[in-house]
Amino acid sequence: MHDNLVHTIVTLFRSFGLSVALEPLNMFSNHEPDDNRRPDILIRNPYDGGSQTVIDASISSFNSSARTNDNTPQQVVIVREKQKIGKYGEAAKKNHIRFCPASFSTTGEMGPAIKNLFLQQIRLKLQLVDGEVKRSKVRKIMNHFVRHISAAINRSASRNIFLKATKMVNLARHTQQNFSSSSSSSI
Repeated sequence: MHDNLVHTIVTLFRSFGLSVALEPLNMFSNHEPDDNRRPDILIRNPYDGGSQTVIDASISSFNSSARTNDNTPQQVVIVREKQKIGKYGEAAKKNHIRFCPASFSTTGEMGPAIKNLFLQQIRLKLQLVDGEVKRSKVRKIMNHFVRHISAAINRSASRNIFLKATKMVNLARHTQQNFSSSSSSSI
């Protein structure tokens, strides 16, 4: 599920004209030579002209232990963002790289950091191309991004359910065959 999500995000950023690397190596080795952490995505040329941006994605279940209040479903992705910032934030800062946690839930919530990055890059690209930024265009492009991300998560979840169901059926069939063969041999 994670890999499908990451590939979808890479495809979306590339379709927008950004130079994107998948799982870049040695991102934090300037200050820590033996640092083997590999974030999921590197945007080399963000439209704001700022530092390169490193993105690390995660998907959390809607009923994660981080969800302590049913009225705040966003809580799960916010907690996960904080964990990612703890893992990569300081190293990114030391290497003059902007870090963006990309936290999603299996029910469709998107973390504020990745949402803001998407919106920022959409606005800057529209300003570059059209000279003006219309809210309707930004909303339309963002909805397109959300649909692709949701589809990637749903596709992966469906495959996982299908695989688990197939394993359960095969196990039941195997158990029944063993039971049938042991019953017939004892007669």
